[in-house]
Amino acid sequence: MLISKKDYKLAVEYLNNDEVIALPTETVMGLAIKASSKTAYNRLVEVKNRPSNKAFPFIVSDIKEIEKYAVVDEVSKKIIEAYMPGPLTIILKKKESVDDCITNGKDTIAIRIPNDPTLLKVVKALKEPILLTSANKSGEAAAINSDEVINIFKNEVPLVIKGKCEYNLASTIIEINNKDVKIIREGIIKKEEIERLIKICE
Repeated sequence: MLISKKDYKLAVEYLNNDEVIALPTETVMGLAIKASSKTAYNRLVEVKNRPSNKAFPFIVSDIKEIEKYAVVDEVSKKIIEAYMPGPLTIILKKKESVDDCITNGKDTIAIRIPNDPTLLKVVKALKEPILLTSANKSGEAAAINSDEVINIFKNEVPLVIKGKCEYNLASTIIEINNKDVKIIREGIIKKEEIERLIKICE
């Protein structure tokens, strides 16, 4: 089913029913599930055809929420304040309260606050985080509009929010461990920008 952005509450209903949905973000099209649903998690792995040892990014709607799930130090706080909401995924040490299923047994968690109004509305209306990954089969190019999602997944994804993406490029991924910052993937935010901010924090 293809729906408009104004019907985002229907997407929330699908998420609450443990379904995988697709929707635009400011980076690339995403596949989303309710983070607490193990049924949806298994379905997302199947739809994505993704190796089971890879965790999915954790999406929240507010900077304050990050501290509920991850350990935030001085450096990571500066980076979060500078680039979130936005096209940055940050990997931090997770708090013990976070279910290992969400992080696939890892002691770290990848978190992002997107800067897409509809996606943020979905997360806020759901009243809990979602897991979000690029809308593609593992190893293939990510979809950048809803038509491409439908072509890739056919009936595997029961609901798609219509739209296209602003940047058409994936988020930058960084990992922070005891003030050691590692660029995992360079995306919209360039390595030089991150390094410049880190020097200011030193």
